Amino acid sequence: MVDTPSSRRAAADGLAAHGNVCRSTRPRPRQKVSGDPNCARWFRNFGRASIQLNQSLLRCTCALVHTPGQRQPPIINAESQHHFPAQEDIGVSGEKDHVRLQQMMAPDLRPETYVYCTFQDHRLPADLSPICTFRETEGLTAIVERAQAIQAKVPYIFEAKLITLTVHSSLEAIGFLAMISSALAKAGIPCNAVAAFHHDHLFIPVERADDAFSLLNALSHSSAPAAI
Repeated sequence: MVDTPSSRRAAADGLAAHGNVCRSTRPRPRQKVSGDPNCARWFRNFGRASIQLNQSLLRCTCALVHTPGQRQPPIINAESQHHFPAQEDIGVSGEKDHVRLQQMMAPDLRPETYVYCTFQDHRLPADLSPICTFRETEGLTAIVERAQAIQAKVPYIFEAKLITLTVHSSLEAIGFLAMISSALAKAGIPCNAVAAFHHDHLFIPVERADDAFSLLNALSHSSAPAAI
């Protein structure tokens, strides 16, 4: 090949073209793709939150497992979301000191007349609505209003008025009813006492109900404790 300026230019152009072809067919190096930093941070936070949630669920599951000797968890009504304490938390409340009970008893005399009935078959007639019942071996005792007993044509005894001591007395109070019955006994007043959850109730013969009410009022306003 003759070395002339035109031949040199042709050779240079050929080399340049060959180099472009080689560069276009050479595999390009893999480029590093940089992700969005906010997206990466979100995934990291999401992972941490998932771990914390799983740990919390595990702790809650362990806390709900009840073993013998442990206190049972409170009862929760899922519909109303009202909290109901466990039975062991209710306990017996109310005033226990008999001096304070005497001062706060605030007796209340009911106008109705009540009578005592008994049913040997332990079946209460449908038309009776007793204020109190007690199941004994000999039969079912029912304290009902006299008007109901007469209408139902059932036999009854002991016509009485009801005096409720409206102070919230504890079922564990010591000496309160003993003090009341002792004071009434000294005045010659019979008394049949019924201790309910909140209050003590006294059934007094009709003809002595006013006397008993006056005596109990005087006791409640006295600063000196009554003798037991």
